[in-house]
Amino acid sequence: MASLQGADIVMVSYTNSGLMRWALNWAAICSSIKVKHLVIAFDRDAAAALQLNGILVHDASAAAAALPSSTRFRETPELFRLMGHIKVSTALQLQQQYQWHTMVLSDTDTAWLQHPALLLRFWPAADLLVSTDCLSAAAVAAQNVSVPRCQMMPGGWTSAWNTGIVVARNTPAAAAALQEWANRLGPAALSKTAEGWQIDDQLGFSNMIDEGSLPWTSADLPANHSSNSNSSDNATSARWSGMLWGWNKRVKVVPLPPLVVANGHVAFEQRLPELLGVPPVAVHDTFQVYGAEAGKLSRMQENNLWLLHPQEHFAANFLTYENLVKEYVARVARVWQQHTGKPMALLHQHLLAAAFQLQVLAEALAAARALGRVLVPPRFICYCWQDSSAYTDMLSTCEMQGTDRRLPMYCSTSFFLDVSQPQLLQHLRYPNFLAHPQMQDALRSSSVAVQPVDGSSSLAVMQRVAAAAAGMPVLPLRSSQADIVSSLAAHTGKRIVSLRGLAPGWLTGLSDQSDVTFVTDLMYSLTATSGWCCLMTESTGAAVGQDMQHAFVGYQGPHLTTTAHLQQQLTSSSLYGSSSSSSSSSDGSNDAAVADLLWKPADALFMRPDWCDESAGYLKPYNLQLARRPQHPCSYLAGIDYSWQLQQGLAGALAEVHQLRAGTAAAAGGAVAAS
Repeated sequence: MASLQGADIVMVSYTNSGLMRWALNWAAICSSIKVKHLVIAFDRDAAAALQLNGILVHDASAAAAALPSSTRFRETPELFRLMGHIKVSTALQLQQQYQWHTMVLSDTDTAWLQHPALLLRFWPAADLLVSTDCLSAAAVAAQNVSVPRCQMMPGGWTSAWNTGIVVARNTPAAAAALQEWANRLGPAALSKTAEGWQIDDQLGFSNMIDEGSLPWTSADLPANHSSNSNSSDNATSARWSGMLWGWNKRVKVVPLPPLVVANGHVAFEQRLPELLGVPPVAVHDTFQVYGAEAGKLSRMQENNLWLLHPQEHFAANFLTYENLVKEYVARVARVWQQHTGKPMALLHQHLLAAAFQLQVLAEALAAARALGRVLVPPRFICYCWQDSSAYTDMLSTCEMQGTDRRLPMYCSTSFFLDVSQPQLLQHLRYPNFLAHPQMQDALRSSSVAVQPVDGSSSLAVMQRVAAAAAGMPVLPLRSSQADIVSSLAAHTGKRIVSLRGLAPGWLTGLSDQSDVTFVTDLMYSLTATSGWCCLMTESTGAAVGQDMQHAFVGYQGPHLTTTAHLQQQLTSSSLYGSSSSSSSSSDGSNDAAVADLLWKPADALFMRPDWCDESAGYLKPYNLQLARRPQHPCSYLAGIDYSWQLQQGLAGALAEVHQLRAGTAAAAGGAVAAS
């Protein structure tokens, strides 16, 4: 600890043995940005493990003797409250004892992309700087206090503090506030609010900091300033620096803007920092749709913020691809409007996009298996957000109230795959993996893109000549596993192979049934629980179980077949006679036959569920109302005739996307997709 005496900034986190890997990753991130840090250990085993890894540790096992050492205990209110008391009081004690100028107390599921000193430069007069659950950068920029979760601005009346990151200068006001926070979590403090809410560390902080401070007033003005809503110096003035008066106007507190310290929704789902080109100082892995720890871990890995992978994780050869899901959904939506006379609902588009993406993923897994490569899929695309706590928003607009992004948007892998499955990383890497710093050399010096060629097109000869000149392999628009292996035989030494512009049915057949079984079983394990959550709610009184069986919409699973079985179906088809043409014929003459036997969206996606018609006497009253909202299939499929003409239009949309593939790949010129 002597090395931290009088330090300018010290990062502090906390752990027990059960969450050790998170503490190790947090410490690795702190080391990467060269900031002093220590971890408070709640048990002796955790303290020993941290010391073994060369991490500075404070052993708080005596104070934390009542806390479980190997499990999470967030769902046990009295233990979680005790944990909050210990972490805050211990961190304050350390700051005072070693006279740190600034302490940054943060959860281990935070990732620091820049040095926290930047925060102090932005707000040099603040006592406390605290992260929030605000989901809208636009609301903060416009000082719009009407946006939910973003009202920690002058004139606002509510708060949404998130104590995953608390920056405390060593000032009397900050020390008093931290001590008061710890006291409110102590054994003698209230355990529930007057409304019956369990008080945890976050609610305890919010109650304290909000006390005597609402509506919020600018700390750029004196604490005793009486603002007038019509005056030029009132609290909503554009001169506001970002500081508020908190805790009975005793402490200057900054609600950290979501582009500076981004919560999980802003960083990983809306991706506002990436889109706006504003790298945040830190991100906090919150707003989980996949509620388990595996969901948090998958998002850190997907965004290259998990630093504990062994070197073998990067040592394989990889196959990556881009798909044409947005182009497909746009064409299907156009066909839908032409045949039904009304726009296609976003949830309907989302379910189609899910079916498309999972089918392409399965086919790409089969290709990767044939090539002996690990697959790196592109980012998944969502047309409808899902959050069971905001189901009314979902069924009305598919968007979450108070956010900035508009659909469609990239979304986390956990929206589509069961990220808790241990075999996932045996066969896949997360999207964005090729952007990892350890993969940059391979991208530059050992990668090749594959050119799709439409054999029936007059451009085919020119495409083949251009590809040969560029050293690029070519594939027919529809290829078998054997075609892929043959086309890439000369490129087995390349670390990264990229396939462009994929759509369902690009892989026509697998070599044998064992491959079909393997990939089908793998996809089932990854997608058996995949779907959309929120058609019904169980908060409508007694006997809601029969309602809730219709709350979840499972995604359409993929379909694979062998080349031999496909040929058998083709030759026995009365429509195509006894043709024995190859399923991957180079001139494309057999595409129509192959397409008819491969993938198509399930009929169920276009047919109103039977239980909708029973709803008058079946669903609870509130769920009846939900079933009438525009994003509910009982509503958007009402009165729809799933006619032969509509089915032909959908098939034509997919065929059009396959024709688009060759042109898209040619225009791309051969750069590798680092999805």
